[in-house]
Amino acid sequence: MDSIYGGIGTMMLAFMIGIFLLPLVSIFQPVLPIALALTLILTGYVSITIGLGQIETSAQRGVAGVTAVVLATHGAIAGIVTGVVLYLAIERTRLFRRGPAEQEGDGAAGPAPQSEDTPSADRRSGAEQS
Repeated sequence: MDSIYGGIGTMMLAFMIGIFLLPLVSIFQPVLPIALALTLILTGYVSITIGLGQIETSAQRGVAGVTAVVLATHGAIAGIVTGVVLYLAIERTRLFRRGPAEQEGDGAAGPAPQSEDTPSADRRSGAEQS
């Protein structure tokens, strides 16, 4: 090979860089477990901060807390099953109820639109004319 970037020249260059870096790796090796622990703690803190930022109600906070404890102590499958069951039992209780209000509609579409002849419409139009 005529170039330094091919064949044995590249291998020798990599060996030379490795020989110079070996003492640095040996010096930092006792600190690696501490660095790993700090990295995991920081990652856990950021994950908790982001997760709690998405929670809006105390019911959601309770479901997330119990799910996190079960996830940490019993594993992934138990945590996911617990989270789904708690979500359905606490936050989505209307899925299990049957009543006349649900059959006719529960008013989720919002308030009925007001017509032009309602008093609030007259007050608005009077304020615009002034």
